[in-house]
Amino acid sequence: MRSRAVLILVVGLLLLGLILQTGENNRARKASTYHNLLRFHVIANSDHRRDQEAKYLVRDALVSFLKPQLEKAAGYNEAREIVLENRRQIASIARETLDNAGFKYPVRVLIGRFTFPARAYGNIVLPAGGYEAVRVVLGEGKGANWWCVLFPPLCFVDISSTNVGMSDSGKGIQEVVAGEQLHRIENIENKEESGWPGPVHFRFRVLDWLRNESGHLARIINS
Repeated sequence: MRSRAVLILVVGLLLLGLILQTGENNRARKASTYHNLLRFHVIANSDHRRDQEAKYLVRDALVSFLKPQLEKAAGYNEAREIVLENRRQIASIARETLDNAGFKYPVRVLIGRFTFPARAYGNIVLPAGGYEAVRVVLGEGKGANWWCVLFPPLCFVDISSTNVGMSDSGKGIQEVVAGEQLHRIENIENKEESGWPGPVHFRFRVLDWLRNESGHLARIINS
């Protein structure tokens, strides 16, 4: 009778551990797709120095405009609605900024889902894949680009440095962690030495305990 009770307990603990592990893996998988991120992408006309300067002028103007707008957003959906409602204003500000600096090429503002390569910086890992983004294309859009995350708000820091955010040269990023808003996307995936996302490994105490005590339990059941 004692052996049977112990066996039932062990089986119950194993089932509980499997249920917890499955649920945690599903939550991590959902978080790692980052459907709740809104990215910002400014693509320069070319890699010429003047065109790159124009890119940063537009970036500064648009981040300054979007900051007070997106501070009102309580979540991803609301942030997306705000940028959609301000699409024409975003384009107008970009054009005006270029005109004032003596650049005559056109501006396109695209809001939708775009493919991005994998990026990792600090504790934040953004795997390759499709992301919702505000994409501002200057002129022919053939130059190095600059991007950051509008929501959660990684963009809204001191933008006097061109290293705030990420250029496609991959030379670095100033990490900004916005408290609880970024908690769910921190440490979602481990990074390999290359900096690319690695697999997620979860450990549960009940499973560790069962593994450690398996020999002892077997002796009890067989006694």
